[in-house]
Amino acid sequence: MKPRMNRPSASTTAECDGASGSTGRRPGADEAWLARAQALLAGVPRNGRIVEIGPLFNPIAPKAAGYDTAVVDHLPREELVAVFADHPSADVSRIEEVDYVWREGPLSDVIPAAQHGTFDAFVASHVIEHTPDIIAFLNSAAAVLKPDGVVILVIPDKRYCFDYFQPLTTTGQLLEANAEKRSRHTPRLAFDHFAYSVEDGGSGAWGQRPLQGLRLTDRLEDARDKFDAFGRNSSYIDLHAWRFVPASFELLLLELARLGETDWFIERITPAQGSEFFAWLRRGGAARAAALSDETLNEQRLALLKRILFETQAQIDCLAVAEPDPAKNNAAPSPAETEAVRVQGRITALASELEAVRASEARLRAERDAVLSSGTWRVTEPLRRVAGALPPSARSILRKIARGAA
Repeated sequence: MKPRMNRPSASTTAECDGASGSTGRRPGADEAWLARAQALLAGVPRNGRIVEIGPLFNPIAPKAAGYDTAVVDHLPREELVAVFADHPSADVSRIEEVDYVWREGPLSDVIPAAQHGTFDAFVASHVIEHTPDIIAFLNSAAAVLKPDGVVILVIPDKRYCFDYFQPLTTTGQLLEANAEKRSRHTPRLAFDHFAYSVEDGGSGAWGQRPLQGLRLTDRLEDARDKFDAFGRNSSYIDLHAWRFVPASFELLLLELARLGETDWFIERITPAQGSEFFAWLRRGGAARAAALSDETLNEQRLALLKRILFETQAQIDCLAVAEPDPAKNNAAPSPAETEAVRVQGRITALASELEAVRASEARLRAERDAVLSSGTWRVTEPLRRVAGALPPSARSILRKIARGAA
């Protein structure tokens, strides 16, 4: 769920988890937030049913705008208002009525069974990184959505927020959390979260701008205190448990689908925008992944692993500009050095895009091979041969007949 308490800095948390979004207090912010929401919901019927998880004061599909939205959060509205009443970046008037309160257990359990399979979209902005068990979270989405429903995720990019120094999440870690049926974060995650959270220029989510001065937000001893407290505390305490860049999230979804843990594939994913990126998921991931040969699967995985390094390189390049090489006596970078880093960053981005194209090519090649080896393709081969010998006008008539039959 969304961050609520026990974070290194309330303002840091709100900036990252409020997303590059608006609280309605900055000129032009409402327009930017509306454009962001419209982009995320493109393709969802305007009269479609939506379930939105933990929207707080920044809903993507607000009821006030006419959306048929069921809101899930960990507290009723009046309690959320009380928690955030004095928060400097929170407009509590935007907090909407909470339809279902989710405190523990599978998310789908708090939504009545009669509502399962009735929603067109499952929206979660800056939520997935908080959930103790991502596999269970995604499977709950499958339970409540229609067969053609879409999962819409807004995900913080660890390169541009307080997770800057944290390692990326692996599939093995997600499998472990699911095997443990985890509903609370672990002491280790608590220590790492508080020990290595940073701000830059006083901000916990700075986006794609030059670094202004990184600073650890907590004392090491305080992180140890959190570790000890987690061992004693049975209640849920919130934090970022998982970290991603776009390519690493793609790799996780591919591997989870191949292992049969989830049935989602990424229909579309964006590069980082500010401190976040967007992903749209559709059902059918397990069948798609299962159809890949071992060789093709590993080609795709390797391409994504390379992209992860390229995306991480962009983070390092940004740091190199802000933190001159100590061997140069901490001299500020010259204009030529700054331009060289900029060019290298562009080269890195292009290399990442090339790897993405290669991964897409491998995926399309695998889908083509699956079609060519299918029984239907072999059975209809004589008909295709006959059709190919017909004059163009006859082939046109056959296509019209086929479309009418479909």
